[in-house]
Amino acid sequence: MADRAGEEREGAGLAGLDKEGLARAMQALTTEHAALETARAATIFEAMGRATVFLSSVSSAVVALAFVGQLSGIETPFFVFGLVLFATLFFLGVVTFERALQVGIADVKFARGVGRIRRFYVESTPGVERYLVTPIHDDAAGAVRGMGLEWSWWQPFLGTAGMIEVINSVQAGVWVGLLVGFAVTRSLAVCGAVGAVAFVLSVVLHHRHMVNASERAERAMPARFPSDIDPS
Repeated sequence: MADRAGEEREGAGLAGLDKEGLARAMQALTTEHAALETARAATIFEAMGRATVFLSSVSSAVVALAFVGQLSGIETPFFVFGLVLFATLFFLGVVTFERALQVGIADVKFARGVGRIRRFYVESTPGVERYLVTPIHDDAAGAVRGMGLEWSWWQPFLGTAGMIEVINSVQAGVWVGLLVGFAVTRSLAVCGAVGAVAFVLSVVLHHRHMVNASERAERAMPARFPSDIDPS
């Protein structure tokens, strides 16, 4: 009975609010709007911070590996140091990718919430829509459009998680190439080919995880005011 009553109140929408109730709702949603924008700023700050730590670590590690190569040549110490180094960097990349993906999904969720609140502004104040420069839809594609971005297959690679996905996959390919060079053959062609296969496989696995996580988030928060943008 309680669920049915809740559905009826939700279906009633603004029609069930008197002037005083509408004013209270406007005040509450304005506060929520500000809170969501603050939360979005926090997610962006964290994503940038984690990406900076990751890229700095990769850069420092490459310089260190170059010094080891100069001192020892392409011999056992070089391979052992490289294998340990890139395994550690790959772990750092995985956890950075996962956290960047989480905050990216949270950012889109908050943006969708802001779009839903803008929809309330438009419905409660007819005529205000023409003064808004951002969408009033609450689906993921509409949220991306609200950020000034175009929805396309390439877009996920332009975010922080997508960038880390590619760089971490390069590290996976380098690690596999070093392993082959150390344990099997020093042939550059063989090591490069096997490393390239590992890179592609890593990109596919990272990207599949990203897509699955985004789809789960989309299902967890169904759009109530979807846009007409095709997300395919």
